[in-house]
Amino acid sequence: FLSAMLTALAAPAAFAQTQPAAPRPALPVVEPQDALERALLAATEPGAGEPERDAFRRLFLRSEVALALSANAPDAPPAQIEPRPGLHTCLIFTSSARVTEIMGADTPRVVVTGRQALERGRGANVVININRRPFITLDAEGVEGFLALPDGREAAPQPQQSQPPASTGPSQ
Repeated sequence: FLSAMLTALAAPAAFAQTQPAAPRPALPVVEPQDALERALLAATEPGAGEPERDAFRRLFLRSEVALALSANAPDAPPAQIEPRPGLHTCLIFTSSARVTEIMGADTPRVVVTGRQALERGRGANVVININRRPFITLDAEGVEGFLALPDGREAAPQPQQSQPPASTGPSQ
């Protein structure tokens, strides 16, 4: 199945060299099914800012996501596509249901946290929710940037007080 998908992804590029480019059909838009997908939509909407993107990144790192695998074993390496020669890309989905919807029920996968999925894909590019809108692409440097973030479970920074707290009594 994976080799068929690789062929299908590679074929349009080869075809485009011999035929005039045809307009690509619009990708289906994700109907959000959970908080992670709602955060993804918010982070990619026109006018979204750093607060929305940061909220998505932190939620992604601690949420359960589905990583497409090269074989039906939980410790198998991530499946990789090669949309262009030398561009190795791992596929992560916001849920196991998205893998089934996009790639089919027989696609090997493992459900792990977003952080674990990115760690397993380190060194490669990553696409989150390929063939749907919105999707996110990360190059290897972008993967490292995601992994450098805390996962968001820590307490939010407290605003600095403009004056010292009132004394609780005389000091000795």
